Amino acid sequence: MALPLILGMAIGRIGCFMTGLDDHTYGTPTAWFTGIDFGDGIPRHPTQLYEIAFLLLLGILLLNWKRHIRLQLISSSTNSRIIPDGAIFQLFMTGYLLFRFVIDFIKPTPHPYFGLNNVQLACLVGLFYYVPLIYKWMRKPINRVEESYHADQK
Repeated sequence: MALPLILGMAIGRIGCFMTGLDDHTYGTPTAWFTGIDFGDGIPRHPTQLYEIAFLLLLGILLLNWKRHIRLQLISSSTNSRIIPDGAIFQLFMTGYLLFRFVIDFIKPTPHPYFGLNNVQLACLVGLFYYVPLIYKWMRKPINRVEESYHADQK
């Protein structure tokens, strides 16, 4: 499910970029070479393009990790799984929430909550959920991850 989400979100960000200033997804003014004039004469961070690049990189990393795990399963002498169901999605969500938390610092939205905005607060809540899940299955011995994960779910 994570890889189709990445593709859909990347396509959606193309639409955000094409909308320009009306979408309110652009970044703050910048002198960087990446700055783009969205029609107001001010070069701004193209946060939509940054997000597309990040999503594609994240998708490639997750695909490579998934292939690596699959190869381990094929070469393993046992049929036990190394990672729990949903691990790719958990890694996707954690990576995306971290990215969104950081990128929102360069968006011209109000940051009234200790220097954070609403999206950043939502990212923190999501990270507080996903990081312990990932930590739980990553610290387990390789051949026991699936068994202990499902035992905890009962």
